[in-house]
Amino acid sequence: MKGWQGSKFILVIRWIARIWSLLIFTVVLLMFFFPDPNLVNPVPLTDWITLGIFPGLAIIGLLLAWWWEIWGGILVIFSYLAHLMASYLWLGMVVPPGGNLILASVFLPPGTLFIISGFYSRRRF
Repeated sequence: MKGWQGSKFILVIRWIARIWSLLIFTVVLLMFFFPDPNLVNPVPLTDWITLGIFPGLAIIGLLLAWWWEIWGGILVIFSYLAHLMASYLWLGMVVPPGGNLILASVFLPPGTLFIISGFYSRRRF
């Protein structure tokens, strides 16, 4: 009975992370294909680089996590940390605390759930 409960726990965690990642992927695609209509100036290269790091790498990590959960989750967390470092180094600014909380509360939970699911699925119950 213990093995069944453990495998059900892994399954629930895995599908919560997968559904969450699909929602994030959909929102990012909508933002990419339907940008701000009030934007009049071209986007600077540094902004494109930071967007490639995050959410670009995070999306790749979330998609990768469907097959390799631990590596995909690690890539999501790494992309968030790389985004913070790139914002500080290239743009000379620290991302505002509110922005950090919003980004962290959206992207980090599914990455963390994928890592948890990956570690638990490797264990024997």
